[in-house]
Amino acid sequence: MTVRRVARFRPFREQDNRHSGAWDFVRKGVLRVLDLLAVSMAILLVLAPFVWRKSKADKVVDAWSQPRMSEISRVEKDWMTLPRLPEFTRGDEPVVKEFLNAEPLVLAVRARSAPRNLWIRRGDALVRAEGDTEAPTLNAWFAKAEKDQVFISLPTDVLPGEQRSGPKVVLQGDRWAVAKAWREGSPEVEQFLRNHFGPAPSFRVVLLKDGDEARKDLSPQAWGAEPHLQGDPYWGVHSAFSVQLISNEFPGWTFTVIPFRAEGRAIQLNLRMQFALAAALAVIVGLSLVLALYLRARARRKATLDADRMASMTHSLKTPLAILKFRCDTLRLGRLPPDQLDSQLIQIGEEADRLSAIIEHALMAIQGPSESGPQQDVNPQWIQGVAEDLAPAFEAENRRLVLTCSDQAG
Repeated sequence: MTVRRVARFRPFREQDNRHSGAWDFVRKGVLRVLDLLAVSMAILLVLAPFVWRKSKADKVVDAWSQPRMSEISRVEKDWMTLPRLPEFTRGDEPVVKEFLNAEPLVLAVRARSAPRNLWIRRGDALVRAEGDTEAPTLNAWFAKAEKDQVFISLPTDVLPGEQRSGPKVVLQGDRWAVAKAWREGSPEVEQFLRNHFGPAPSFRVVLLKDGDEARKDLSPQAWGAEPHLQGDPYWGVHSAFSVQLISNEFPGWTFTVIPFRAEGRAIQLNLRMQFALAAALAVIVGLSLVLALYLRARARRKATLDADRMASMTHSLKTPLAILKFRCDTLRLGRLPPDQLDSQLIQIGEEADRLSAIIEHALMAIQGPSESGPQQDVNPQWIQGVAEDLAPAFEAENRRLVLTCSDQAG
């Protein structure tokens, strides 16, 4: 008994197509969201090293400054502390010399009970201010503090011969009033800092005036270079890093602490190396992500192209298959006279050759140069199945359909 195998297909339903379209829409939406997330992650990877460097730099500066805050606070405290003045009559007594050596920033003293009794510092001694050019300015400071009835007064007048006015303070006690002046670059400021920091200082001090950071004419000064403990505004602005303190003890000034150059460069070099490492890791991860997106997009384009080729091949196969079926049915039903059988078989052979050529060209187009096309869709087994479907028609006419397929695709 002749048996013909017929391929059965599930009937097309519009509802199935509707569900498939909805699923494709959802899938494409999810893929686009994933693409946006990947692009956002790539942008974050570019910005991450810079954000990390800023955070890391702040942490390094905090770790460097915390152990030194006690010394910094002591400098501010001593600046605003009224020193204990010893008893003296001439101003050049040994106790006066010891006092001035311990308090190098003291500029002048005046007895509160005798306003005319003004003594001005000259070297390591105190002298009476008789005809001194600084006497009127100093007396005005003391008079203002006495008038305001305050223990601490912060004058802003410029002393005669002073090029860059530094911080000044007037401290009033029960018997004496003392005036101090922070004169940048003076030996007194250097001695004051060394008295506090000892033989092994761990940082330098700079007083920055409001607006110094925006100045373009700053240049290094000899008195502000290492190994001096006081730095000039140039080093305060151009140091590797600095710790700036807004202090009420120095109104109009910023008390700035900077490291020694060797230590600052070492810390800065370490930060740069860590930043370079973080940037390299971010670049590697970012490039990997971009490469993955590129390969994914390329695979999607290739899959779309292969699908179009398969659809085109399927459409091209419909005509020769229909012709083969028609002519085989004609032979099977015996509708042709015997003299036309040979011509009909020749036409069947031509259509079979055309079918083979279409399949071969389609496989070559799908495989491409790399031979990586979807060979499981159209392969020798599939063609063998088509031949088996056609074989019963030939057997009914006592003929055989012989199909030889190669083991390799293409």
